Amino acid sequence: MKNLNIISLSIYVLLLASASCVPRVDMDLSQYGDTAFLLDARLFRLEEADRQVWEEDGVVTGARRVFISEGAAVIDNDNFTATITISEENADYLSLLGITFTHRAMKIEPVGDAPRAGIPADFSDRSFVYTVHSADGTTHDWTVFVEVEGEGAGN
Repeated sequence: MKNLNIISLSIYVLLLASASCVPRVDMDLSQYGDTAFLLDARLFRLEEADRQVWEEDGVVTGARRVFISEGAAVIDNDNFTATITISEENADYLSLLGITFTHRAMKIEPVGDAPRAGIPADFSDRSFVYTVHSADGTTHDWTVFVEVEGEGAGN
């Protein structure tokens, strides 16, 4: 009889605990409105780097990102443009660059032949469009320009 009471109590506690577990509600990020804006955009190139991981294992060759942008990108929130400037000496790397974005958006999608973020690609065209999505469903098409220092826009 004592075991039956313990089993009944255990079942009751288990049922009570399972009834109190309701599905979690995801945070509604759309409450923050339009967040489809870029804060910064930077270009990088990959550079070979030798590292000694363990004393016994010797040297391991890998790659690291080296940012070549000159300062922060010039962001124009009214016209949805970002202008990234690189030095003349880095202009030789235009076909081997990658791009990173700083943003509060939910997603950034390349449009057409725009390179994907984080993956080295050819930036020789110097003008690319990215669709930036916010949680409330707003999207903005941002044009990213790559400018070589001293040449001016559109070259």
